[in-house]
Amino acid sequence: AVLSMLLADEPGILSAMLNRLSELGANILTITQSLPIHGKASVTLSLDISAMPGSMAGLIESLGSTPGAEQVRLLAVE
Repeated sequence: AVLSMLLADEPGILSAMLNRLSELGANILTITQSLPIHGKASVTLSLDISAMPGSMAGLIESLGSTPGAEQVRLLAVE
């Protein structure tokens, strides 16, 4: 799966998102982060979700409710 997120440029936000993904059973394959502009950074993650017990909708909802996350979108799933 490929996710796109807009995150606040604050210490610990990306780390919190990565920890949450790990807790939900997703395996992070790649991380691409843009330089922050106006206090926000765009992050694209590719994930292996084959061993994830929950649903993608639940994962997106959980990530979206993490403090500092402004947008979480599913771009693709294979």
